[in-house]
Amino acid sequence: MDRPWSFLLILGMASQSAAQGETTAPVLTMEPPWVRFLTGDRIVLTCDAGRRSLSKNYIWHKSDRGDRPGEESYTIMNASKNDTGVYKCKTTTDSSGPSTPYSNTIHVNITEPGRTTTIETLPEILWVNENLLLRCHFPFPKDAIYTFYREGFRLGEATVSNGSGTFEIQRVSVEDKGRYRCELHFVNFPNGPIYSSAYKFVDIKDIPVRLSVKPETPKDGDTITLSCECSDSDACGSGQYSFYRNNSLLNSDSVSHNDYLIPQATVMDSGRYHCSVLSNSLTHTAKSVEMTVRSLNKPRFSVDSYVIADGESVTFNCSSSQDSPGIAFYLYRQGQSNSVNVKSPAAGMHSVTFTINKIDHSKIGYYTCRYEAEVNKTRLCSTSSDPLSISVRVSSSIPIRFSLAALIVLGIVIILGIEFIPTKRKPVPAGDDADAVYCETTM
Repeated sequence: MDRPWSFLLILGMASQSAAQGETTAPVLTMEPPWVRFLTGDRIVLTCDAGRRSLSKNYIWHKSDRGDRPGEESYTIMNASKNDTGVYKCKTTTDSSGPSTPYSNTIHVNITEPGRTTTIETLPEILWVNENLLLRCHFPFPKDAIYTFYREGFRLGEATVSNGSGTFEIQRVSVEDKGRYRCELHFVNFPNGPIYSSAYKFVDIKDIPVRLSVKPETPKDGDTITLSCECSDSDACGSGQYSFYRNNSLLNSDSVSHNDYLIPQATVMDSGRYHCSVLSNSLTHTAKSVEMTVRSLNKPRFSVDSYVIADGESVTFNCSSSQDSPGIAFYLYRQGQSNSVNVKSPAAGMHSVTFTINKIDHSKIGYYTCRYEAEVNKTRLCSTSSDPLSISVRVSSSIPIRFSLAALIVLGIVIILGIEFIPTKRKPVPAGDDADAVYCETTM
């Protein structure tokens, strides 16, 4: 007995909840959300009844037509002046059931372009970063307010006492592509008629010029080719090409060749580069490219022991991480103008070892390894390692006074910490290794 009554009670509550759910008015939206449309536009009105709605029927209402059944969306494919009006919608669960309240209203205003109002864009062919000038014409000499739109969205306005109204968009981007129009109304008649131009499509082309760098990761001594490539022959034609580093002109006389060569690059050639093409009184500028010229890496320098007993030998290892083996490795000791030893690596090898036999107090101090390489068969470049210090272990047989003197001398050497390697090669700055990189031209 209780179950049927409980079932009916639950069913009644569900029906009441469903009915209450349908009391919420839907929301009406419009795309595009413009204030004013021109004949020929496409307009889509959407009746949003909410996710929880049980509605299956949509009813559309237009001010001069009354209620009509329809779908969730109401589309005006090719707008005309007859489509002007106030729109709203509501929903029902079925044709005979109760409906929701009407939604909010949207006023759709559609006008024909004025035959006397026109809009033009300058220049006709527009490139990224150029300025777009919009000019709205009206033949009658009246004080007027010109309003400019792109795809129905207001851009700005200009008040003109006599003549045409203009509006400028500086440094346009691809996003500024679209349909433009203008409207005007007279200053002395704020509630008077509004005159609208037809749409004018503005196509904005991306920059046709691109700068490429080969090789992409240049190193000291490479020949670098900068190419200014143009994807639009009509835009570039036989124009004049210019190349810049850090905004400074590289080729003083702009020529038609679109390549610029750096025969023997150094770290000083690093910087931000761009190119431009001057053609038909228009300049097309490519995006800048950051180029870094890598210098020779410092050689890795190690020793098997920093403290050696008097009379024993010590071995140094010097290696390079360059792409190709070096010509020679040099071992220097502080205070000597010439190298202690020089070795050329074996074929395919990138390292050498130096051995000094019978170490004594005359051979202690700072040692440095210098690596020399040939670049493009035209230059010799070299770079030095960080110094290493070795000392001799004092034996008990050495008199104390000599030991103290040796320690004092060693202490002075360590305190001074000065590496002096005389060379006839001219230094070339190279970032952190500026004091260690040397290059000279060979014949």
